[in-house]
Amino acid sequence: MAGFIIKRLLSVIPVLFGVSVLVFLLLHMAPGDVTTTLLGPMATEEARQAIRLRYGLDQPLPVQYLTWLGQLLSGDLGTSWVHRQPVAQMILPKFGATALLALSAAFLAYVIGFFSGILAANRAYSATDRVVMAVTLVLGSTPLYWLGLILVLIFALELRWLPATGMMKIVDGGGIVDIAQHLILPAVSSALPSAAIVARVTRAAMVETLKQNYIRVARAKGISRRTILRRHALRNAAPPILTVGGMELGYLLGGVVFTEVVFAWPGIGNQLYQSIVGHDIPTVQASVLLIALAFVLINLVVDVVNIYVEPRSRLAVASGRA
Repeated sequence: MAGFIIKRLLSVIPVLFGVSVLVFLLLHMAPGDVTTTLLGPMATEEARQAIRLRYGLDQPLPVQYLTWLGQLLSGDLGTSWVHRQPVAQMILPKFGATALLALSAAFLAYVIGFFSGILAANRAYSATDRVVMAVTLVLGSTPLYWLGLILVLIFALELRWLPATGMMKIVDGGGIVDIAQHLILPAVSSALPSAAIVARVTRAAMVETLKQNYIRVARAKGISRRTILRRHALRNAAPPILTVGGMELGYLLGGVVFTEVVFAWPGIGNQLYQSIVGHDIPTVQASVLLIALAFVLINLVVDVVNIYVEPRSRLAVASGRA
C-alpha cells in the first residue's frame, strides 16, 4: 500500500507541471495588455515599459516561466500585480471558504444522488425510474451560474427566505446560523448538477450488480430485498460510485468559481475570477495550481478507499500490478 501511495504521489508532479505550463501559456497568450489593465489606457509608454521591466514581461516566455517556476519551487507563490501583496496571503485564507462550500455541496450531492440512484435502481424501468432519470438529465445539463441565478430570483428576491450574496451579514454577522443561511443557496446550486451525475452512476452500477448470479441466488434463498441491497449489492457497486463521488468533489472545487461569482462568496473561486479580469497573472497561476493539487489529492484518497472496498483492487496492489 505504501508503494502504491508513493507512486501516485510521484505522478502528481508531471500533472502539476503540465497544468502550470498550460495555464502560463494561456494567460500570456490571452488578448489584452497587462500594462493597460494596471495603469489604465492613458498611461505613457515610459510607464508601460517600467511595468514590463518590473515584472519581467520584457523577457522571452521561456525565461518568464522558468523564473516563476524557480520561485514556486522555493515556496514563493509570487506577488499580486494588482494588490501588491504576497499571493499566498491572499488565496490561502480564502481556500477555507471554498472548501466549506465545496464540502457542503458535495455532501448534499452524495445524499441526494445516492438515494435517488438507489430509488431508480430498485424500481428499474418503471415510471419512477424514468422520472428520476429525466430529472437528473435536466439537472446534469444545467449550468451552475444559471441555476444559481434562478435560486436567487426565487428564494432571495421573491420569497425573501434566504440571503442572496456573501458569506455572512456585514453588521452583527458571523455566527453559525448566519453562515449556514448564506451557505444554503450556493451549496444547493453547486450540489444539484453533481447529484444528478452521482444518481445516474449509482443507478447504473446498482442495476448491473442486481443482474449478477449471486444476487439471484440470494433471492432464491429468500433473503429480503432490503438485505440484498444493503449487504450484497451496495458493496459490490461501491467502487464506481466512490470514484465518481471523488471526481465530483474535485470538480466542485473548480466549479464553484461560477457559484462564488454569482453569490459573491468570498472564496478562492471568486478571487480567481477577479484576478482573471484584472490580468493578475501570479494570482491566477497560484489559484489554478492549488485547485489542481486539491483535485489530484482527492482522487488519490478515492483510489485508496477503493482499494479497501474492492477486494480485486487489493489483490492488484499487493501483486504490484496497480
